[in-house]
Amino acid sequence: MDMSGCAAGDHPICVALLIEDAEQREAAVRQAIRNTLLSPEEESRDKAWRILSESVWKRNLYPYLDLIDAFARLAQKNQNVAELADRIEVLSGPRQRRIELLAPAIVSGSARLPRGTGLLRTHAMLYAAGQGLNEFLPAVKEYLAVLEPERIRARRLLSVPALFELCEGTPSGWDAPVVAFRRILDTDERTLENRFADDEGFREAFFSLADRTRHEVRAQKESESRSLLRRIVSRQLEYRGTAPSSPMALGDNTDWLVRLQRWLSPY
Repeated sequence: MDMSGCAAGDHPICVALLIEDAEQREAAVRQAIRNTLLSPEEESRDKAWRILSESVWKRNLYPYLDLIDAFARLAQKNQNVAELADRIEVLSGPRQRRIELLAPAIVSGSARLPRGTGLLRTHAMLYAAGQGLNEFLPAVKEYLAVLEPERIRARRLLSVPALFELCEGTPSGWDAPVVAFRRILDTDERTLENRFADDEGFREAFFSLADRTRHEVRAQKESESRSLLRRIVSRQLEYRGTAPSSPMALGDNTDWLVRLQRWLSPY
């Protein structure tokens, strides 16, 4: 199990992250950050910093943003710390705040986040799509419409339309996999098989969401997103057993279902 930079799992921040109760976890993580990241001992600060910087893509660190900002002052405005704080806001801030941060880059092509971090339109579009911020969908469609397919692929934007579709209505990017996988389970089996066979952008969007669940931190209980992925696998396998003319043959290395089975096998 990946524990967000916690190789041995015995660091106070790592132990706190594994608490199941949300309220208790937040209080324990805050205390662990205060004791380590804001410690007068450099070694303690460095280890805590490594754990948090590796966790930003895997955990909602917004409740601890004030402590990250305090560390930035302690670190004499270290740019890496400022970038981490900006990224936390973009990934995990309140919905309206995330919209405010992403809008200038999506409209103008680039922007500066509050602490000076640069943000390009392409990255902002991916953030918006993966967080279900469909307020941006008209502007994104307009931008993509003038790009040649090769440029869309080169800029890694092929998955953007499908991400908007799958993640619409999600409270935050952290909830997006669950929302998306439930939506997929609402799609009939044959339609889903055809979509995976014919739509590369959809496949990319699906596996980008699946990859987010790889790093979810849990003590014992399996996450809801992984449970939903297993349901997708089970349902589609049953469908293929009764529909031998399905567009993709199980066992082909390019088969999305084989890929998903292999992805889930270690868990």
